[in-house]
Amino acid sequence: MRIAIAGMMLAGMVSVAVAQETNVTVTENGAPVFTITAPAAGTKFLSASDKTTLVTTNMFLYIWSVPKATTVAEALPRVDDVIKGEVLEFKIAKTNTITVAGAPAIHLMGSGKEADDGDPGTDDVVVFAIGKRAFIACVHGENNDASRERQPMLAALKTVKKSP
Repeated sequence: MRIAIAGMMLAGMVSVAVAQETNVTVTENGAPVFTITAPAAGTKFLSASDKTTLVTTNMFLYIWSVPKATTVAEALPRVDDVIKGEVLEFKIAKTNTITVAGAPAIHLMGSGKEADDGDPGTDDVVVFAIGKRAFIACVHGENNDASRERQPMLAALKTVKKSP
């Protein structure tokens, strides 16, 4: 009996966890490209033609499509230009290879200046590709704020799935 009750409690917790998340579809020029999972409560999603912003209780995640870039290698040299609306003078301190949507991606950690007020800060940037499209994701903030948003960003990027 205890095993049955424990099983029912576990199933209930799993369904609660699922209900607390939502899938956000990221588009490029109006066409769906991929989904990313975020917490359902308190998440705001803003989309422009080339930029998607996902605001949760613990991160501001910016995702840009990189025009005419189809691979991570093609997008990497364009990081500074793509993120300049949020981050200026990005200086890379550390680079890691991670996986996004089953493919290799590059995670860059460094520092720069906030574009809105020039305050110094830290930045985490991930360059990834899905199909024939490249994207740049970024969290940043004054002082060492990016380090607090790093794990939520990486967790969200692990959920990325190509749209059918």
